[in-house]
Amino acid sequence: MPLPIARPSGLGTTVAAAAPSAPAATSARSRTRDVVTTASLPATDMALGYARPDEPAERKSIFGALGRLFSGDREPERPKFAGLGGGTAVYDISSKTVFMPDGTPLEAHSGLGELIDDPRHVAVKNKGATPPNVYRMVMRERLFHGVEAIRLLPHDGVNKFNRDGLLAHHYLLGPSGQSNGCVSFKDYDRFLAAFKAGKVKRMVVVRTLQELPVYVAML
Repeated sequence: MPLPIARPSGLGTTVAAAAPSAPAATSARSRTRDVVTTASLPATDMALGYARPDEPAERKSIFGALGRLFSGDREPERPKFAGLGGGTAVYDISSKTVFMPDGTPLEAHSGLGELIDDPRHVAVKNKGATPPNVYRMVMRERLFHGVEAIRLLPHDGVNKFNRDGLLAHHYLLGPSGQSNGCVSFKDYDRFLAAFKAGKVKRMVVVRTLQELPVYVAML
């Protein structure tokens, strides 16, 4: 009986070794295709693709700031606000705080006696806190009781609750920051310097930050 013909030595090994090369080539082609596809995207699309869902593209805009205000980015015990930007400061009567355009908080007060910092009595002339509104700011022509003061002028020219002569200034009626309706700053020098440098041009006054969107719509 004839014997079977023996296969050449190493033939099986050669075939087995060659087999993995096909997936490797496929993987290389896949990587090349992925690189080309990604590189062809506009830079902005790539940036948005990697942005976190809680950081929208308009993060630095006014409405982006409002979105963060009513999200979980603030602590319940004290409001945190990133600022409106655009030279707009925000005075929150209830938290006794003026937020600079970049979000820096400055202690501030308004109102006289038992009405100080009370947003419920803003209509009381010469005693209530500053009426909520949008105010443009200009330097007072002359010193006010010996100090520089900034006029708060209603954006529409109408004095809310018939209250006029509103200013921003130092503490003038004692260490508690009482006033006849003006916004009095604990660190007024810092606010005044920012105003003179053109970093603050207007002020939005609100009872609480929750009503801020109403006044932002007036800007």
